[in-house]
Amino acid sequence: MKDNGAGMSEDVREHAFDPFFTTKPPGHGTGLGLSISHGIIQQHNGAISAESEPGHGTLMRVTLPLAPEEPAGEPTSVLPSADEPARFGSGSAGGFRVLVIDDEQDILEMVEQALERLDCRTTLLHGPANIEAALDKEEFDVVLSDLKMPGRNGLEVYRLVRAKSPRLAERFILMTGNLADADQHAVEFAAVPILPKPFTLARLRQAVEQLLPKRTPA
Repeated sequence: MKDNGAGMSEDVREHAFDPFFTTKPPGHGTGLGLSISHGIIQQHNGAISAESEPGHGTLMRVTLPLAPEEPAGEPTSVLPSADEPARFGSGSAGGFRVLVIDDEQDILEMVEQALERLDCRTTLLHGPANIEAALDKEEFDVVLSDLKMPGRNGLEVYRLVRAKSPRLAERFILMTGNLADADQHAVEFAAVPILPKPFTLARLRQAVEQLLPKRTPA
């Protein structure tokens, strides 16, 4: 697929698929679109690359392996059969349960995809408004919360989790793009892991994996 846009410099092209990398001004882009696309294509054993130079547009190449041919009369099943357990969120119903809270939808989707290979069942909250209902409805193994959110910030979310479930508070991770905000409360939240933004998908998985062994999945 090729466009007729302004093109990209070599430096921009090299970072085009990095999470949170964007040339747009603050508030006009998260830098997650190409990163998410890259992750989806890789999960299907494919590859994506960009060819571009300033003034000559951009060519995106996507290669995917051929699917095995299905025997005649046996089409691929899209929905789980009655004997096959359905899958929820980004993992099986028997996997770890992760609550993810962020006011940016792109980040929620990126985190969900990153946790897919950990066999996690994710519950995504677009902002903290419904956190009490989520905690009352289900028992979670890990909570990931953004620090800066309208209405109730991540530190207030942590206090709520700690009051309702002290054990779950031990498996709480704060995500933030401004470490100075977290440092202001370093004494109270010294035991809370901080995941600085921008973070790589590998770093996110590592942060969650370090907490998951503290509990056997239900």
